[in-house]
Amino acid sequence: MKTKLSLIAALAFAILPGTAFSAFSISSSVTTNGNGSLTVNNVAVDDVVEGDVYEGTGTLNVDMPVDVPAAPGSVAAGTEFNSYMFNLSQSGDDAQLFYTLTITFDNPIIGIQTSSGFLSQGFTYLLDAGNTYVTDGSFDAIAPEGNFNETESISIDGDTVTVTGRLTYGSDPFRVLTAVPEMSTILSWAGLAGIGCVLYRRRKQA
Repeated sequence: MKTKLSLIAALAFAILPGTAFSAFSISSSVTTNGNGSLTVNNVAVDDVVEGDVYEGTGTLNVDMPVDVPAAPGSVAAGTEFNSYMFNLSQSGDDAQLFYTLTITFDNPIIGIQTSSGFLSQGFTYLLDAGNTYVTDGSFDAIAPEGNFNETESISIDGDTVTVTGRLTYGSDPFRVLTAVPEMSTILSWAGLAGIGCVLYRRRKQA
């Protein structure tokens, strides 16, 4: 009986959504009007994978300032989060490149940094080795490049961010912070998955 329960538990965790353990599943929709092509951290946008943008996960010891949403303007201390850094730039011709980039994550977005001051502060937080700003995690912080201009726009819709801008020289940097599911949520998913395994087995035996 214990063996069967262990097997069910293993299956339950195996079929859980990726959001429970890896909060990254990027699907980008890009439209451009201009010359050259769009890159993210010097990687062609269509080839971007988790390791190109993912900085790590941890828990804040202090409030993290964010530009979006403007209110309350920060992610509160005690929040567990995932961090992703995007430096958008143009590859190829130096003529103007107009773009719209849509990125969908596995978990809700809780804040975005775009201003050079907040991006630099976030970079410092993630580099912290003394657990002053962040604990319970590890980060490989990515340095912001360039400045996110006022002519660019960025918006959040749940787990999706849409960025519209123009590139000629330099980069448009922004950092995205997403929520991490609480363990109770993960266990509830596991429980539902386990029930599904049991019902499937009983139906198969009937």
